[in-house]
Amino acid sequence: MTDGGDGGVEQGEPSGGVSWREFVVGNAYALSLLYLVAGLVMESVRRVAPRPALEAAVRRLDDLPGAVLHLLGLLPYLQRAQVYEGWGTWTVRVVFGLTTMAVIFLLAVATGLALGGARWVLLRLRTR
Repeated sequence: MTDGGDGGVEQGEPSGGVSWREFVVGNAYALSLLYLVAGLVMESVRRVAPRPALEAAVRRLDDLPGAVLHLLGLLPYLQRAQVYEGWGTWTVRVVFGLTTMAVIFLLAVATGLALGGARWVLLRLRTR
């Protein structure tokens, strides 16, 4: 943000000199990493102290990546790898976590681009 000379502040880059692109990508990465960590922590706690509510929460965490892998046609390969190639629960959890990270990252970038585009249009309309 810069001073417009009249004491007001122009809307520019976020404070700290971070570009809009870096801001969007950084937030998307942080959100997707947070999801992966949450999944790994919940899986660890579920193994130590299984509770019905925790089981339900873990299933909900698996819904999104399971649906995405199914839509992409990759879920049968993952199931075969778990059953016949001995992939453990942790490996599947990491695959699900990485899938979810990709989905969250893409959604966050798309949202950031849409909001950035809307902001750009509004700023252009305001300057006319």
